[in-house]
Amino acid sequence: MERSYSIVTEEDDRKKEEHVAKALSKCGYPAWTIDRVKQDIVGKSFMDEAKKAKNTRGNHKGMVVVPYLKGLSEAFARILKSHGIATANRPH
Repeated sequence: MERSYSIVTEEDDRKKEEHVAKALSKCGYPAWTIDRVKQDIVGKSFMDEAKKAKNTRGNHKGMVVVPYLKGLSEAFARILKSHGIATANRPH
């Protein structure tokens, strides 16, 4: 069931994957458990997509940790940011 939501992209193809739910039903699994698993999988895939979108926002090439020096660290961070490099400051 998870495969149908993580790999299959077309809704028509996803409906073809319903044979898994039918097989589980024939094996005696209650319908509510099958529905709950579907909801969990859909919720998980939605959260995974949201995390991917959040991670691509930064688009950083890398990250550097530098000691904080008032006045200098801010300017240095702006320069590195223009080149796609994230900075983190630490006390010296």
